[in-house]
Amino acid sequence: MHRRSTHVSISDPLLNPADQIVVPVLGMHRCGTSLTTRLLDLLGMELGWPLQPPSHDNPKGFWEHRVFQSVNMQILEGLGGNGDGYGTPQQLMGIAKKASQTTLPTAVIDDLRTRLTQHFMHPQWGFKDPRSAVLWPLWRRLLPALGYTQIRPVLVVRDPSACVQSLQRRGDVAAMAQAAQVPLPAYIGAMWGAYYQVLLKSGLADMSPLIVCQEDLLCPDTVRTEISRMAKHIGVGEENVDEAMDWVDVRLDHRAAGAGGVAPHLQKLYQGLRGLAERQRANFVAHRPRPVSTPVPVPVSRAVAAPPASHCVFVVSPLGYPASRCFDEVALALHHGLEALGIHAPIVTSPDEIQGTPIVLGGHQVGKFIDTSLAALKLPEDAIIYNLEQVDDDSTWIDSGYLTLMRRFRVWDYSPANVVKLKSQGVEVAGICGVGHVAEHERIADDVVKDIDVLFYGSVNERRRKILDDLAARGLRVVVSTNLYGSARDSLVARAKVVLNVHFYAAKVLELVRLSYLLANRVAVVSEPGADSAEAAALGGAIAFAPYDGLVARCVELVNDPVAAKVLGERAQKTMRARPQSEILKELIK
Repeated sequence: MHRRSTHVSISDPLLNPADQIVVPVLGMHRCGTSLTTRLLDLLGMELGWPLQPPSHDNPKGFWEHRVFQSVNMQILEGLGGNGDGYGTPQQLMGIAKKASQTTLPTAVIDDLRTRLTQHFMHPQWGFKDPRSAVLWPLWRRLLPALGYTQIRPVLVVRDPSACVQSLQRRGDVAAMAQAAQVPLPAYIGAMWGAYYQVLLKSGLADMSPLIVCQEDLLCPDTVRTEISRMAKHIGVGEENVDEAMDWVDVRLDHRAAGAGGVAPHLQKLYQGLRGLAERQRANFVAHRPRPVSTPVPVPVSRAVAAPPASHCVFVVSPLGYPASRCFDEVALALHHGLEALGIHAPIVTSPDEIQGTPIVLGGHQVGKFIDTSLAALKLPEDAIIYNLEQVDDDSTWIDSGYLTLMRRFRVWDYSPANVVKLKSQGVEVAGICGVGHVAEHERIADDVVKDIDVLFYGSVNERRRKILDDLAARGLRVVVSTNLYGSARDSLVARAKVVLNVHFYAAKVLELVRLSYLLANRVAVVSEPGADSAEAAALGGAIAFAPYDGLVARCVELVNDPVAAKVLGERAQKTMRARPQSEILKELIK
């Protein structure tokens, strides 16, 4: 499937791999790569989705993209290695040598290119998987072959004796050490050394990596400087340094450095890498511009603390799960719609921040992730579950857990069709809350060059892929994005002549949660109609509806007729303006 035409913008970090900064986070297992990757994520580096979920031995998350895990495991096993990247130095160095000479099949490379270009549309993105260190001789060649030329590795190091203690406790290396007839501490220590030898012998130093020691990230005296130089390395500002600082928890470093004996040459290697990290930090501090501080008088405030809000909009936001951002615009509509009624309702993302009656978005995610398993217990009795999922047998979200949650609380839904289906499942819907308009939705620029013919964003299955492939075959520039939200997504929307909506499954409820924001911004939308014929009639002038087998022709028609596309967009905005969210909420909030 084509994602872009052969004509690429001179500088286009959203779509052009050559303009994106790619940050591989490299290091041995249990050496701080998870912590480092999360900090880079908080600084502004995109990690994509899906990520490996947290576990008992890493409760704050691994931050590993499943695609890289899967590819690395397949390559390791294909080269005769262990899928987790474990082994003796001889085995690991042998795998690395094979990796340096391996060429992946064209089909695998093409599939990887498609996945990366759809999942990573940010100026800075990166990946972490300890297996990548062993396979770095291959990844170093593969990334440029995929078009990524701005590669800025981060090398993460930890005292080998602390690493040995930590990995021993995890327990999954013991069988391999026993098979090799090597004491477990010595086996892990030797593996630690092999990882860094592979990286150093693979020319990593030539790529000017940032070297970070876990010990320095967990030290109050050095952590801020370390995070600041991480921001500089990946090309972002320091506006998110405080948020990253809040993530660091010194209690994570519960293994004492130097407590266990390891071979002297391993300690020497560690001290050498640590010395390089210290020199990098000293150079950063010496050349860092010093901000000029201007004293600001602190006014004496006589203001009385505001009383707690009577309502809030609670967006269930699993850690590291970007798809919860799909509720951003609905949350904004509820917030401003309630404000228009004189009701202050802040948007919150943690159960601990709930005030008054919460209107819950993303309730289907409660209990599906480790960090949302207790969310239902923290909801007050008057909570409102605002269901925005399509109620259908095919849905993976409408399960017994979510239905039980809805039976416990008051429920709103956006679709009359959903209401009927929920009733058959024993869920009584208290009210229909349609997706309406607020002025704050009108924020996508419309004065930019329309260099994308058709934009589609969302998950891609075979039903959707067929339409996208057919559009590309017609010579259109088709851009497909997965898990892109906020300003980056809006930038693509602004450049699109047409935004396409295709049901994930046939004959479903119209995806108004997604489409309302586009309509408010005068976007020309081509879509399959939903199952509700009355809804299709009401929006017939705002959306270019077409049956599944007519979507391609309708897109081509509007791409080739910019005047018609503009008229459609103007009608769309007029239609949404006639559906103020405050009027919809007025009858529901008593």
